[in-house]
Amino acid sequence: MTLATNANFDRLVEELKNRGSAAAQKASEFAEYQTFIGLFPQTRIKDLRLEEYALGKSKNTSFCWWLERGLVPVLGRYAPGTSRGHLLYYKQDGSLYKNSHLIDLSDEEALGYTLAVQSAIAAADPQGDLSWVDDDNQIYARAGVVARVTVGNGRKLRLLSAYHPDEVLPISSSEHLAHFLTMLGYPTSEVPAADCPVARMLKLLAYFTAAKERLPDLSTKAFMNALYSDSLGLRPAKEVDDAKTDAIDDDEEEAKMIEASDKSIDVPLNQILFGPPGTGKTFSTIDRTLEILDPEFARATPNRKKRKDRFDELLKDQRVRFVTFHQSFSYEDFVEGLRAVSDEEGVLSYVVEAGVFKRLCDDARVSAVQPAWSVRSHPRIWKISIDGTGFTQSKTYCLDHGEARIGWGKTGSLKVELKENEYYGTLGATDKRTLRYFAEEVVVGDILLCIHSASEIGSVGVVTSEYRFDESPPPPVHKDYKHVRQVKWLYRDVRLPIQPLNDNRQFTLPTVYSMDRLTWGDLLAYLEKSGRKPVETQVLSAERKPYVLVIDEINRGNVSRIFGELITLVEASKREGAEEALSVDLPYSKKPFSVPDNVYLIGTMNTADRSLSGMDIALRRRFVFHEMLPQPSLLDKVVVGQVNVGALLEVMNSRIEALLDREHCLGHAYFMPLEKDPSLDRLSAIFRNQVMPLLQEYFFDDWQRIQWVLNDHRKAKGGLGPCFVYQRQRDVRALFGEEVDVSAQQLPWCLNDEAFDRLDAYLGIIDHELAAVPTAAVREATFKDYLIRQLTGGTIEVSCKSVREQFAKPALRLIASEIGVSLVNGNGNESNTRALGKAVLDRLITLPA
Repeated sequence: MTLATNANFDRLVEELKNRGSAAAQKASEFAEYQTFIGLFPQTRIKDLRLEEYALGKSKNTSFCWWLERGLVPVLGRYAPGTSRGHLLYYKQDGSLYKNSHLIDLSDEEALGYTLAVQSAIAAADPQGDLSWVDDDNQIYARAGVVARVTVGNGRKLRLLSAYHPDEVLPISSSEHLAHFLTMLGYPTSEVPAADCPVARMLKLLAYFTAAKERLPDLSTKAFMNALYSDSLGLRPAKEVDDAKTDAIDDDEEEAKMIEASDKSIDVPLNQILFGPPGTGKTFSTIDRTLEILDPEFARATPNRKKRKDRFDELLKDQRVRFVTFHQSFSYEDFVEGLRAVSDEEGVLSYVVEAGVFKRLCDDARVSAVQPAWSVRSHPRIWKISIDGTGFTQSKTYCLDHGEARIGWGKTGSLKVELKENEYYGTLGATDKRTLRYFAEEVVVGDILLCIHSASEIGSVGVVTSEYRFDESPPPPVHKDYKHVRQVKWLYRDVRLPIQPLNDNRQFTLPTVYSMDRLTWGDLLAYLEKSGRKPVETQVLSAERKPYVLVIDEINRGNVSRIFGELITLVEASKREGAEEALSVDLPYSKKPFSVPDNVYLIGTMNTADRSLSGMDIALRRRFVFHEMLPQPSLLDKVVVGQVNVGALLEVMNSRIEALLDREHCLGHAYFMPLEKDPSLDRLSAIFRNQVMPLLQEYFFDDWQRIQWVLNDHRKAKGGLGPCFVYQRQRDVRALFGEEVDVSAQQLPWCLNDEAFDRLDAYLGIIDHELAAVPTAAVREATFKDYLIRQLTGGTIEVSCKSVREQFAKPALRLIASEIGVSLVNGNGNESNTRALGKAVLDRLITLPA
């Protein structure tokens, strides 16, 4: 059947052509997708714990959160209507909501049913016929469950796109699919029914295939993005959520609670990434920063190097600042403090200098007006007196004609050497300094503050030209006012006292000098707060650009001391522009200060750091916390010899968590260099220089516990060779005699340097029996015998329970992968599990010796 198309389809193809390489970007290449699939591979869905699946407990880490929100930048929007569309979720009171068709099941049984249904859909083969997903009876049959309840239309589409993003269209709305079909020319009467969302998607996929004939590298993600683009105008006039079709439970409990993840995706103003060391917290700040400062680039660019380059550009433009807290970091470094300076005569004075956070806030506050007014970044503020105080003809002319002029015209041009100029030689040091400031040190983009009186600001302008000498000043300008700068006067007739900005001091006599006690942000905030309007008010309507401050190791500083009164001001409801906005007078400068609403704070916190007893509770209330845990799954494909690094990290962290807590686990980042260099030398260096020192710190040199983490207490049965840690044996009686009773626990602990360079030492961490298996015999009968012994205890007959238990062993998965056996977790019924175990054993027995 010929596919019916129209002009909209041709426009769509043309739009995709114009997108160039962006039209080839696959969803599976994006960092967000790779993180999701690493956390929740399709084979793992059936084994998820309730906390891993449901919303309400593990914020922004659960399977449902990823499907609904985490994958939005990659696969577009998915709206289940309410949390009920997930079938299970945790309510605000901590209890579990279950769909009414699952209410008679226990929590674990309800979870198992839900996961079986969704796992069956996710496992659908996109190369075959997907239309069976529209038939609930087929879903029940493939899931191996009785007919109770299945998931809604949007969830079916989302599961397919989540696990086959490059083969199906990532559109999770049946209504939208129908809309796009008709917009591209598909006959309305032939559009599949609303309860056949997959059939609709397959029809639209035919249009993708037709477009791909003209653009061979076209991706499904790019096709979806073009359909929803504003430029084509094909998107639905009103966003339609499949709430009714996904909210399949019409029982008495209405969805009064919609989780935070159900709401619009707003980037929090204050967030902290926390977790054990090596989990990529600082690494992730780059992605978080780009999501705020350049979200379009972040969504379209999965390449890490390009993201880092863009981050460096923003760092160079000072849109993002980076600071690390430590025990000596103070309020003076962060907000403002006093700095000693000396003038040309050597007279010492103290000026208030803004800290990193205040400088960022000043830049963020003026970001909307800066481009329109040509104000440079961190401009200097200069006092200037044009023909004295009050209103004069020379001053009025300058303000009307965009100029700033000063006297001493008899010097001639200040661009030439003046040492031989007789008139210049008669001037005092203050007058010479004024001329030098005006001609040399004032730069384009600086701010001139023209006085009205000794205590009042008259006008404020930005310098727009270099210095020039005017031989013949126009009337009515004073004939001696020949030194000129072009100025765009932003505020006229201000008539505000300068004392609140200048440490309670008036203007002094010199005609031109730098006002180091205030910044452009201070001055602009003062003018706006006083109700003074700029000459060109329309420039203030521009949207402020966002700014980001990254605070690494935020828990290592004295938070109360560093933030001071700002701990209140950073709260979203207290920011500038909010209904409950607050400002304070800073202690050194006495200037009013508030935090703009376009300033974002991203902190990182190492949970294993003992430098502080606990996090400041005031900071906890004002920041959104995102936990970052180790992800051994990212290392599953990294193999050093016969050592699967993912399995190695997983088992070590399980032991650390049992002995200490999960806040002291080892992060995957320590082992990521093995991706490019999977050598024993690299693994040895990581253990010597990073893993062992961390374990010593974690356990306060309790070597016995370190021995347990490394499984050395069980490896020792095969000799000390594969043991990293051992207790040196000594003849105590020979040393002290029989009268002295020395406990064996007091014998010295030693590191076995040889173990760091032995593969069997690392294999033994995973399973101590592996340390005794010859590493060269990966495909030999020894390994087959070992596997058979582990699976069956010497017999071919296996029980459901034993297969499940043995399949859970990292060592077994490791060896099986080495000899080419694909193992499944064994969550099926007992007969299927026995058959699976028998099939594995048959495969082992038939392997060549």
